[in-house]
Amino acid sequence: MSIQNNTSMNKLEGKVAIITGGASGIGEVTACLFAKHGARAVVIADVQDELGKKLSESIGANCSTYIHCDVSNEAQVKSLTVVDLDVDQFDRLFAINVRGMALCVKHSARSMIEKKLGPHGIRVNAVSPFAVATPLMCNVHGKDATEIEKIYEQMASLKDVVLKAEDIAEAVLFLACSKESRYITGLDMAVDGGFDV
Repeated sequence: MSIQNNTSMNKLEGKVAIITGGASGIGEVTACLFAKHGARAVVIADVQDELGKKLSESIGANCSTYIHCDVSNEAQVKSLTVVDLDVDQFDRLFAINVRGMALCVKHSARSMIEKKLGPHGIRVNAVSPFAVATPLMCNVHGKDATEIEKIYEQMASLKDVVLKAEDIAEAVLFLACSKESRYITGLDMAVDGGFDV
């Protein structure tokens, strides 16, 4: 039996995460996973206000908040970004102990953008999920999660493995961790069970 090191649960200690579409499905699972791994602040950005607020409350007001944001609206996205953070609004949303970290992120991000590269550069990665039985996917197809999973399971190269929202969240966590993925950038990670192979 192996004993898990406590540091493995703090992969995101001190980091601020903005999770778009974070109120349900893959975003919800990712928000919970990031909080579990010690993220200092988890910002849930979505248009599903009731779900987003409930999730933020369940994670804890000391390290999470919900912000209404339609990512197709540039003005809303701009107001969400840490670089253009409205400090007065942020103070109302977060406890005092989070504010200092947010200000550090805000000013370091601005500095990196002005200089094009920070001390370690700017890492940008993407995760492309195949098809996860999220509430949105179920609504679009008019089927329940089990039916959606059976349909897409047949299309993947990996058999007897059902893709879950947790699998996508783990891939995002891997790319967000500076230690394990510090030299990975410009990657579009396909989490598709070999569908493209």
